Amino acid sequence: KTPDRLKDLWPHFKRVVLNVSVEATGDLYGYIRGGNIQNITELENNIKWFDQFDNLKGQFTHCVSIYNVFDLQNLAEWTHEQTINAKNFRTLDPNRTSESLGDYVEPTQFDSFVVTPTYLDINNMPPHVKKIALQKWTKDYPILRKLRKQLSNEKYDKEQWELFKKFTIELDKMRNTDVKKVLPELVGEFNGIS
Repeated sequence: KTPDRLKDLWPHFKRVVLNVSVEATGDLYGYIRGGNIQNITELENNIKWFDQFDNLKGQFTHCVSIYNVFDLQNLAEWTHEQTINAKNFRTLDPNRTSESLGDYVEPTQFDSFVVTPTYLDINNMPPHVKKIALQKWTKDYPILRKLRKQLSNEKYDKEQWELFKKFTIELDKMRNTDVKKVLPELVGEFNGIS
């Protein structure tokens, strides 16, 4: 959310550094952000709005979890597009100088992982679910290479995986959402669970 008063406040600062946390695209973005609270279109409009400030330097950050692991290729493409189109987001270096504002640096996200709570850690997905994620990534983005190796690991914690499913079902009940609608890759994992 972007209060209008920022338009009056921000020009008084020498530099405003903005980290925008984005974990997914499409409807999955809204699901991760709390259901019907925010949507990706609002975020894209905010990015355009932020781009009016000459003293603003922005970057996108992503935190990888079980919820967004299937969407990472889409997220990489979305971030690439946003980074190219928004002048204030053209590099991911928040300390860049005004002389380098026009420089574009290829995004290097997906180096931050949810490890707590443990049941959201992608390492705790069973091997057959990890394979589904790997199959979703059809393009060879450098930012996905490290994750490909990580997801090739057969180890997982069955107890944490069951806890993830129980947590997600309870979360859906509280928020009146349905994980199966935004993560069709996991439909089989949630069948028969209530």
